[in-house]
Amino acid sequence: MFDFVDECFNGMQSIYTRSEIRGTVENDGKVERKDLVSEVNDFVSQSAMQLISPESISAYNEFGTGTDDHGVARDYSFYGMTRTNNDYGTLKWYESELLYRFALNPGQLIDLSDDPKDPFIPNPVSTGRDDRPGFSEIWRRFWGAGKYEICIEFYQANKNHEVIKLPYRFCKSISAEDLMYVNQCSYVFHWNIFGNNWSTYSITEKDVEPKWYYPALHSYFFHISNPWDMSETSDNIWVYVSEVDDGAKITKDTTDTFKYSGAVKLKTDLTPGALQDSTRIKIGFGVSAEGSIENSRTIKHSVELSLGSDELNRSEIRYDDYVIGGESSGGFLLKRY
Repeated sequence: MFDFVDECFNGMQSIYTRSEIRGTVENDGKVERKDLVSEVNDFVSQSAMQLISPESISAYNEFGTGTDDHGVARDYSFYGMTRTNNDYGTLKWYESELLYRFALNPGQLIDLSDDPKDPFIPNPVSTGRDDRPGFSEIWRRFWGAGKYEICIEFYQANKNHEVIKLPYRFCKSISAEDLMYVNQCSYVFHWNIFGNNWSTYSITEKDVEPKWYYPALHSYFFHISNPWDMSETSDNIWVYVSEVDDGAKITKDTTDTFKYSGAVKLKTDLTPGALQDSTRIKIGFGVSAEGSIENSRTIKHSVELSLGSDELNRSEIRYDDYVIGGESSGGFLLKRY
């Protein structure tokens, strides 16, 4: 019979009772730190805003963050209404909503890897004997070559209270490093009396910062809607965000509330020689002009997903939302959903 001087020399015990050293590996700077979602980067520079939407700047200069009584940003952008031209506006058929950027929460990013085509996150990552990689190497082992399939879809109701999935569906394969920045990872270095040693590396939500993803920088500007024709459509658009996995297509029933401003008196121009319904005239500001009440209708509809997909977010875009919420030397603060 014999006893071990210390249980750390007992190779037959669980790895959690052998000797170990815990610590962190800091980002070595080889992974670029940019486009982080932060208080500073919430602002869009004036030059960038001039490029993507000069109309929104003009709308902000005209109405600020806007109210129904004094005009909202989309009164200017879609109908050309101003503080002086406040009786009616004419729909601009060439205007549409634009998806400028988006970001995912750190916890969502870590939990998303549940499909072979997703970034491979074997959290924790284990190494072999005498393998003590630096941060950049750990980063590559965490993510592998996989990508997330991020899909954003938009739903709006028509005047017959039928929910329509808008044809402008954003769906793109995006690498992990384009969506998150890892500040550090934790490690545990293990060894035993038999000369075996190995390390395990892991990341948690607190180690990760989300990054803005800009569709225009990776391929194109992404327009999400037709011109906002309030005589034909609801005053709001519902946005569904998911990470799509390979699998059979399924439909999920959901319920959303859609709003209508029929009392806003949108009219059709039937002047001689004009095509019927070719021009829309909006009377009054916002969605409740002349003291009218915006009507609501709760509608059940279906959303198409793939079996095993992760539903990440559901947001509502309203016609009377502001677009720019403030201005500083850092640029313009955009509304976030």
